[in-house]
Amino acid sequence: MRIAVVCAGVIGLATADALRRRGAEVVCLEADTIPSGC
Repeated sequence: MRIAVVCAGVIGLATADALRRRGAEVVCLEADTIPSGC
């Protein structure tokens, strides 16, 4: 399964990590160079 997490702030990164641990292929998309939340 491939999943894109858009606006990968703290919650987005935690969600991406949980999905990755369950076997998903995850990419985080962030407009800023440093994730800051939505």
